[in-house]
Amino acid sequence: MPADPAPLYEALAEALRADEPVALATVIDGVGVGSRLLVRPGHEPLGSLGGPELDDVATRDVLGELELGQTCVRHYGAGGEQRMEDLTLFVESFAPQPRMLIFGAVDFTASLARVAKVLGYKVVVCDARKVFATPKRFPMADEIRVEWPDSGFDAYRSGAAAPEGKGEEGGRPRVVFPRPAAAPRPPPTPSASSPTTPSSTCPPWCARCRPTWVTSA
Repeated sequence: MPADPAPLYEALAEALRADEPVALATVIDGVGVGSRLLVRPGHEPLGSLGGPELDDVATRDVLGELELGQTCVRHYGAGGEQRMEDLTLFVESFAPQPRMLIFGAVDFTASLARVAKVLGYKVVVCDARKVFATPKRFPMADEIRVEWPDSGFDAYRSGAAAPEGKGEEGGRPRVVFPRPAAAPRPPPTPSASSPTTPSSTCPPWCARCRPTWVTSA
């Protein structure tokens, strides 16, 4: 009889909240129907499909499917044999959303962010100018970082960015302001005559008011 699945689903919910890759393998036909195995990279598998040999083979294959972001059906022998069909395993992969970082809070950014959301990206807008980087201008963004692009990009490279899956609060994007250790240089002052257009003092990375974007899996 399959073990209580509650701990597996609790671990699954935890991984989904953290936006971490996770896969759930369930026997849907044959020997051990209803048995489950939860697989997370860097963690010990939870549950069992019926035996250590089968668990080892299934864990290896499930990690491969998770790496590709694929949900599929696989067949095994009761001892993990590859060319037998004693049981049918349904592998459900939950891969994190790909992330798009857009540098420069300009009008083009709003259009790009809307398209990125339709394509399934988690969108982060980064600009040091607080007057431009606002939830009102970019309600579709998951996160808005009010800091210089190099600092924002380094935060994601070092893993110091805000935790995934917590970008929206009450339906509005999370707004992240520079940390105390951020570069001391002040952002350029926007033009008073054109409050929605970057001033002529924009830094070189502004690329003439066009956004720069970087995608990350």
